[in-house]
Amino acid sequence: MFILDRTRGIESRSVSATTTNVTYTFDAFRNNAFTGLLLVDLQQPIPTTATETLPVLFGSVQLLNSAGGQATVADLGGVGTASLVLAYYNSRSGRLQLVGTYEAPAAVATASVTENSTSGSF
Repeated sequence: MFILDRTRGIESRSVSATTTNVTYTFDAFRNNAFTGLLLVDLQQPIPTTATETLPVLFGSVQLLNSAGGQATVADLGGVGTASLVLAYYNSRSGRLQLVGTYEAPAAVATASVTENSTSGSF
């Protein structure tokens, strides 16, 4: 197994939608042998011209959902969303399978921490 050592994961460079699929493009790791988990930062929202049922490609590689079927726009959070994706990738077999997605909230709530004076804990 190879380990990918990148602090922010792999960032998408562009996204396009046609009547047949949604395709994300990347600069990194296209030709390197790799087997393991990838953190992929899909920085561009899925175009509003796409439908929820369109299949998703990362470059020329078909993205599979967690059950092993074709991943769709709905699996990535839907039209208009940008998300972080955790995926398993085996470059030798060409398998790219979705492990999970995370859509960052539009506004991060600020939490305040107060000290509990009676117990001395925080």
